[in-house]
Amino acid sequence: MKNNHTLLKRIEFYLRRKIQAFFENDSSTTVVTSPFQAFDTSKSLKILFLRHNHLGDAIVSVPLIREIRQQYPHFELQIVLGKSNFVLAPFLHTYTDKEWKYSKKFFDTLSLLRKLRSEKFDIIIDIYDKSSVTSTLLIWLIRSKFAIGLATGSSKVLTHRVDRGIHTSIHVVHLYMLPLLAFGIDPTVVNSYLEFPKNLKILPQKNRVFINLNGSQRIRYWGTENFISLIQEMKKRWQHLEIVVSCTKDYDSELQQILSMTNAIHCGYMSSFLEYTDEIAKSTFVITPDTVVPHICDAWNISCVVLYLLEESYFLWRPRNTKYEFTISPNKIMTSISVDEVMNSFQRLFDSVNQSQ
Repeated sequence: MKNNHTLLKRIEFYLRRKIQAFFENDSSTTVVTSPFQAFDTSKSLKILFLRHNHLGDAIVSVPLIREIRQQYPHFELQIVLGKSNFVLAPFLHTYTDKEWKYSKKFFDTLSLLRKLRSEKFDIIIDIYDKSSVTSTLLIWLIRSKFAIGLATGSSKVLTHRVDRGIHTSIHVVHLYMLPLLAFGIDPTVVNSYLEFPKNLKILPQKNRVFINLNGSQRIRYWGTENFISLIQEMKKRWQHLEIVVSCTKDYDSELQQILSMTNAIHCGYMSSFLEYTDEIAKSTFVITPDTVVPHICDAWNISCVVLYLLEESYFLWRPRNTKYEFTISPNKIMTSISVDEVMNSFQRLFDSVNQSQ
């Protein structure tokens, strides 16, 4: 069974490479590097955003969608979301007129494509900055008049490709706002603050530390012994801190070890992502190896310590508007970050927050 699964994956990757190679062609694409009025924006244009991947990507795409809504209230805006980020559909409806769910199931995808083609979009905006077979095929099959994208690997289906230029350390929010260039808007002068829906009945509890144990992938797990040592050291130094831990159910064995060796509190397994963010809203400090959580902290001005695997990941996904500290793995292995490094980061953050109060 395992061999069959591996074979199917190899076939899938092979077909993806072949499909992507077919669409690699820049010759018919207008490359946009500065504000350029590519469309007649006086008309009521119908735009479809492709944002069918990760939850964090959807959160940091909000400033782009918000700006187009505010600049062109007469436009009709729709968005394709995926299974992992469709929870944001009600919130995005503040700026979009319709939200579609992409499920990856074959017959559901055929039905979705048929409906999207019938909408007759003027513009598709693919916000993803990497070459994606899914995005490429969606753009090709939906057949809008224009298509704007950031990725160089699917240029054959794009009428306009926005070039990120030499700015390799650009923040992901600013990166995803680059399609504004094709509307004649300079994204560097646009308000790019983040938003995320918040339960206003929940108030932060002083000295509550929320520790997110796992990230979106196993390679982001910092290690059970590291978490145990960190919590024990934190309680020695700050007995008054309430330390709350959270993880997904597939980390239950690691969680039980941590709880047995520390006096940390488990906030329970949540049935939705919004329940999870309620726990963040209750906290004064957050410690996390995940790149989604810092965006929520940024939107809500909650101080955080973030563990990063790569320096490039820090540049892309770092918080911008809230107090934060960070550590970066020296060798792309999360467990290589020492407990002392995280402790020192939290100490600096704790001192900074308390000095400003």
